[in-house]
Amino acid sequence: MATANQHRILSFPQSVGSPTFNTQGLTASNSRLGYIFMAEEDATISHLWVRNVSVTGVSPVYRVSLQTLNSATGVPSGSLVAVGAEGTFTPSGSTGGVWVALTTPVSITRGTFYGIVIDYSSGTIDGSNFAVFGTAVNGLASTENSLAYFAYAAAGTYAKSANSQFTLFGYKSSSKVYGRPISTMSTTSASSSGHRVTSKVPALGGAGTTYKVRGIRIALTTPSSSSSFTAGIWDSAGTALQTVSVDTDQLRSSSVAGSTAEIIFSGTLSTLDADTAYYVGVENSGTTITLTHLEVANNEDFDPFPAARNLYLSTWNGSAWSDTTTRRPIIELIIDDVTVSGGGTSGSILMLMGIGI
Repeated sequence: MATANQHRILSFPQSVGSPTFNTQGLTASNSRLGYIFMAEEDATISHLWVRNVSVTGVSPVYRVSLQTLNSATGVPSGSLVAVGAEGTFTPSGSTGGVWVALTTPVSITRGTFYGIVIDYSSGTIDGSNFAVFGTAVNGLASTENSLAYFAYAAAGTYAKSANSQFTLFGYKSSSKVYGRPISTMSTTSASSSGHRVTSKVPALGGAGTTYKVRGIRIALTTPSSSSSFTAGIWDSAGTALQTVSVDTDQLRSSSVAGSTAEIIFSGTLSTLDADTAYYVGVENSGTTITLTHLEVANNEDFDPFPAARNLYLSTWNGSAWSDTTTRRPIIELIIDDVTVSGGGTSGSILMLMGIGI
């Protein structure tokens, strides 16, 4: 039996405050943004991802390229990884992630640093005609891609980001997405009594293996005082498997967005089958409850995160579940123990599942 609270299944990343997106405009022909990362594995890259935020005036055409790194300075060198490792696009005024196709797919090598660079390509660019791009998120933390950072060059010379912000970047092959391609963060509410906001947690292992959930850690907008809501685990039919009532007076001040709360279940814990999907989250049982979620452009953009494309938002309207595969609530499962098929107890299955702990 694993020690209580020793193992956790993460939604990744974790909320450590009220998340806010940082941005940077590129207003000159010699201004540019670089996103530096270490390649996770050998791959042939066909697209690069950037977060478009807004446009002032008429946007110029920008180039997005994959560049080698200057090992002496830790910023992009200005040299393409290979011929064709670039593409162009014209930003729209809508906020969200954009995948830009490279002229020619290029190979990258595991353990090597690269830079995704946005810079000017053509058209009028000045203080009245430019686009704004996302750089990072404050209020999120992660150990994945922890070496990633960004650098901004206002007039030709890069300056690295000076803090531990959650840098946003992405790249993909024909079959897999890498990086942190988060388009936005928003909220989903259970506004009516009996309605729920949950993560649909996929099957985590083979038949015969079981586990128990001691508690959950959630990112939420703190509900109004003098009320309550329910945290719980439900099955596909909507039947409650274990729940606990949460007194909102025992949380921090109300209406604080992006707050985190760790909720521990009392009483007997349900034995959950590792080959079965469950719904883990909150229910309106006295007040509106609002959870923070990550949002991506396409379900495949969850590939870099634990459980990849299989962990996402599901809401209950009182009679049926409804999935939104491009949203993922920030919910962390606190595992009490795991019993492996064939006898014995171990937490190792959490790592074998590819979920991450």
